[in-house]
Amino acid sequence: MCDIASLHRQEHGVAPDIVVTAPGVVPCLGLHTEATGGLGFLLGIDERASVAVSRRTDGSMRLYAADLGERKRTSSSALRFRPDTRYAGVAKGVLLRLRMLGADVGGLDATISSSIPPDVGLGSSQAIAVAFTRACADLFEHRVTAIETASIAHYSERSFLNVYSCLSGFLGSTLVSDRSGLLLDMREVDWESVPLGPFADRFSLILTEAPSALTGQDKTTRDTLCEECLLLLTGKGTGCSFQEITSDDLTEALGTVPEQSRRWCRYLIEENQRVHRFVCAVEEDDPKLAGAILTQAHEGLSDLYEASSPELDWLVKHVHEVAGVHGARSIGGSKHTAVIVLHDAVSTGELDTRLAEYEHIFGFRASLMPVRTDGGLRVEPGRGCEDPAYKR
Repeated sequence: MCDIASLHRQEHGVAPDIVVTAPGVVPCLGLHTEATGGLGFLLGIDERASVAVSRRTDGSMRLYAADLGERKRTSSSALRFRPDTRYAGVAKGVLLRLRMLGADVGGLDATISSSIPPDVGLGSSQAIAVAFTRACADLFEHRVTAIETASIAHYSERSFLNVYSCLSGFLGSTLVSDRSGLLLDMREVDWESVPLGPFADRFSLILTEAPSALTGQDKTTRDTLCEECLLLLTGKGTGCSFQEITSDDLTEALGTVPEQSRRWCRYLIEENQRVHRFVCAVEEDDPKLAGAILTQAHEGLSDLYEASSPELDWLVKHVHEVAGVHGARSIGGSKHTAVIVLHDAVSTGELDTRLAEYEHIFGFRASLMPVRTDGGLRVEPGRGCEDPAYKR
């Protein structure tokens, strides 16, 4: 926190009133299930987004993105829907939403920084929005719950920037706790913290540099078609979920549901089941079973959901051959991709050899990133996340 505070002081000439940091997240399972009320399992990582804010006596708003060296200015009277750069758009969206919810939003100075690798599916923009939401809510003395924090941050990105994003990523950055996974049920928007035990030290990420297989528009179209199939299968209106559907139900609907959509729906059904099985494997300290489930999830992404690529398929297959690796699956961001690996003690030399082969074949330079599980919003000073009123 001292680094962002120093940057803020250097930029704005005053110490911050409040500093908030929010963790990046790794979507282990359930990345595509949200639109149909599915399950997800996420990890928090110790790479964080940091936001420092201080209140001004006038209505000016000065935003400084330290990592980019960019500065934006506006005023509390000029908040409106209009295109802007990503960080400035999110900030304005958060402030506008807080005002709509009754906060007395005035002038502020803000400094934003993040160590989370961007655009690879680790929640970099979500963490910035979450940290900015909580910092500004505290600055303007407007109490927010965890759900409200995530929802305001989600609103700013979906509505103000008009980009595709899932609420689950914002919830993850808000709710995940240290050395625990977060089990999300998006049918009820409920959650449970799952202690990781020895699993907390068993994950690594490979940043692949390979492009994402799905665009935001692809994902929106796929979600819409799968929701239509769900309505056909259940005969219900809103509130139904693929948690209620089995693969046998889908087989019986052969001829009713289009074949391509049927494959996507089958992936979602199986992914919900994998989340349950993965949580059980973690609780029973069974890394081999958990690894097999991760690998099955990637195979489903590749074969059924059509959200993989030759680069990712190659990495998952060949990383799995390294002694000590139990399983792997890919995750995709807005531009690039990563592979999460579950392992015991692994020879880094063997992994380096696989990554060198990958670069030789595909031309992308992959890098290995250890996952140190972390979590929780950190606020200094002001109300801490231990505040009972903040929990829900």
